[in-house]
Amino acid sequence: MELSRKQINELITGVLLSAEISSSSPELRHFVSVRGYIETERGKDVLDNYINESKLETTVFFIMDYEVPKEYIENDWEIPDNKIMNGIFMEGIVGIENVQKELKKHIPDLSLLKTHWKCAAPLG
Repeated sequence: MELSRKQINELITGVLLSAEISSSSPELRHFVSVRGYIETERGKDVLDNYINESKLETTVFFIMDYEVPKEYIENDWEIPDNKIMNGIFMEGIVGIENVQKELKKHIPDLSLLKTHWKCAAPLG
């Protein structure tokens, strides 16, 4: 399944999308998150809130795919770096088509991606 138009619009305006998916162990929770940004001479910068078709090809994305012990989520504890398991962090993915291809390697159904605050994902 492809990203919906709503998801695409959110991504090209800098909204962080996240989803919880099946974990490798009952003691862990597994999350995937994605956000768009722009690269400038000074480094990474936030996207503006305007929907513009050219952003479909020019927006740069990062993806985080990771698991954390479930007790950190359930108790709302801060997660130290050494408790992030099976983490895959990618950045520099250019264009909505390329980020969709990469996301499909990490999440079975792209419709699961929701605005970050609607998901229990701790990193973002």
